[in-house]
Formats: sequence, structure tokens, C-alpha cells
Amino acid sequence: MAEQKPQQDRTEQPTAKRRQDARNKGDVPRSRELTMTGVILSGATALLFLAPPMANNVGNVFEQSFSFERDKIFDTGHLTEALGQAISGAALQFLPFAAVLMIAVFASAVLIGGWSFSMKAANFKGSRISPLKGFKRIFSANSIMELLKALSKFAIVISIAIVWLWWSKDDLLLLGRQPIGPAEFRSSLSAPV
Repeated sequence: MAEQKPQQDRTEQPTAKRRQDARNKGDVPRSRELTMTGVILSGATALLFLAPPMANNVGNVFEQSFSFERDKIFDTGHLTEALGQAISGAALQFLPFAAVLMIAVFASAVLIGGWSFSMKAANFKGSRISPLKGFKRIFSANSIMELLKALSKFAIVISIAIVWLWWSKDDLLLLGRQPIGPAEFRSSLSAPV
């Protein structure tokens, strides 16, 4: 009986039938790093264009929320309605940004392996809920490597944020001395950073 070769030692490409069978099972290549990079770049680009109008519109929602007649304060029904309008008004301003992020998630995931939807991948398997196998997955070499990669990404982002805050600290501290009023609030939101 011939010994089976490990996966790394195979030199022949899989046949078209084998690739189609794998696709039917939901086994298509995916890259977490590509998805994360696509979402971050798309989000940063969207913020570059969408942040000023979003901030202005949210400022308008705040201004309308804090401007009402005195007799409305004592009407509990009005306060609940006003809170609902403020929350929905502010949430609507973030919908374009959320849409860009959702499109980026799906587009970057489809970029490598293409679109694949399989119910076989969603089927219940008892081995997936086994505590012993779960601990083996958590403490495997692959999981530890993924943890180290995630921590290094976090360290890079934190380092960049600290450097940016350190160089911007004088401008940030001056914000505490700014007058607060509707006109000044709106102009500070639309001012370039």
C-alpha cells in the first residue's frame, strides 16, 4: 500500500472537477489580511470625502436636538420622540460610510477566491463544538501565530496614534479654550484638520 504524500509535497495542480467539488463545499481561498487592508483603505478614503458633510449634518442634528420651546421639556412624550428623531437622524448620516465598509468587506473577500455560497459549510458538525478540539485549535501554532500578528498590527496602530497625538497635542489642548455656541460649533466641525 503506497504511503500518502503530505499536502506540501504534491506537485500536480488539482483537476477542474476537484476544484469545483471544493467550491461546492465552500472551500475557497480567503485572506484575512487582504480583507482587513481593503476595509481600512476603503474606510480611510471614505472618511476623507464623507467626514466633513457627516460632521456638519450631525452638528445640525445636535443643534436641532437642543433647540426647543420651554413647554416641550415637561411633555415626556415629546422628549421620547425627540430622542428617537435625534438618534435616527444621526444614524442616517453614517449610512454611506457603513455602506462603503460593507462593500469593501464583500469585494475584498471575493477578490481572491471568487463568490462562493455553500450550505455544506454551514452544516452542523459535532466536532466543531468539542471542547478538546476547541482547546487544540486555540493553542495551536497557527492560532498563536495569528495572535502575534494581531498584536503586532495593534502595536503599529497604537504607535502611529501616539505619535500623531504627541505632535498634535498643542492643537488639541487649545480646543478646551474655544467658545461653545452653535455658529462656532458648526465652523469647528467643517474646519480642515
